[in-house]
Amino acid sequence: ELGRVVENDVVTPVMASGVISIESRGDSLVASILVTKRSDGRPAPTSPVTLSGKASARGAEFVQKQTVRMNLNGEETTREVTVTWTLNANGNELRGSMLREMPFVSATPAPSEIKGTRAS
Repeated sequence: ELGRVVENDVVTPVMASGVISIESRGDSLVASILVTKRSDGRPAPTSPVTLSGKASARGAEFVQKQTVRMNLNGEETTREVTVTWTLNANGNELRGSMLREMPFVSATPAPSEIKGTRAS
């Protein structure tokens, strides 16, 4: 899930597909995420997002800070959110979750599922 559009109390997830590359650098992990397609038909970003993280008992964990735009009753504002990516590889399969923490929203959304397969 790339994001969500909420209009008239109707929530529409914006899904994305792309390529994640992860490499080890010293005691850290570095992930590069390139979105190649969006479900809402808007153009995908042309530059990858780079995240740093660590290996943990739950898998590879990456924490990302994002600035989101919100339009509430015609007033547009920007807010900071924290996104935690937790990824696990098993053979050629990748599974995990992406959790957005939004302190300005009363109910934190459930984590979004991440799934994929190793590129050949």
